[in-house]
Amino acid sequence: MLGQKKANDATQKLLDKALLNTKPHFVSDQTAHSDLTGYAVKAIEDTVIAAFEPLPKGNTLVGETIKAGDVWYLQCTSITLTSGAVFVHQL
Repeated sequence: MLGQKKANDATQKLLDKALLNTKPHFVSDQTAHSDLTGYAVKAIEDTVIAAFEPLPKGNTLVGETIKAGDVWYLQCTSITLTSGAVFVHQL
């Protein structure tokens, strides 16, 4: 169990570094933010998505909640929130 915790901590440190030296775009309103070159979306509080582009294959993300602290690694060119706040990390 302790070995797994150390592995999880090491993985989290690597993931956190992946978000350094980016051009984060902060979103905390309900306005559409477009023309983004995002590759990761990090919620700083529980956040509900109103619109997201490009939608990944499968079901829609509209109405989904990103929990505070979660990071979604996926392309993001446009995002609109229903509530909450995120950083869109850009290239």
